[in-house]
Amino acid sequence: MAFCGNCGTELKEGQAFCPNCGAPTGLAPQKPVTGSNPPQFGEYKEKAGEVFNKIDDRFDDAANKVNDFINNQIISPSDTNVDPSDGVVIWLNVIAFLFPIVGVIIYFVNRGTKPVMSQSILKWALIGFVVSVILRVLGIL
Repeated sequence: MAFCGNCGTELKEGQAFCPNCGAPTGLAPQKPVTGSNPPQFGEYKEKAGEVFNKIDDRFDDAANKVNDFINNQIISPSDTNVDPSDGVVIWLNVIAFLFPIVGVIIYFVNRGTKPVMSQSILKWALIGFVVSVILRVLGIL
């Protein structure tokens, strides 16, 4: 007769866990491994390593694609032909100051062909937005 090493409850033959406290008993019958060459831990470890290497390669490919997209589409626009008439346009800066959302739209539309004008417009749109927030906090608008 066997007893649980944790709580002392009497155990029946072949019980893997104590019915009282749930502790493992070590009495579970071992199932024989069928086949001539049972798989070894080293084989499992090797296969797992291959799987993780494939996953890592795929993540690297995905990360490279995301970086390429950010560098080519977001940071540097696809249309890199700069218009020779690029420069600061004062009346567009005034519109961007008075209507910041219009300034942001103008910036994104023209940032590839007229980067100087676009940056100036974006700057004035941000200034207009900050000024409007300050005026609203003060209760003027």
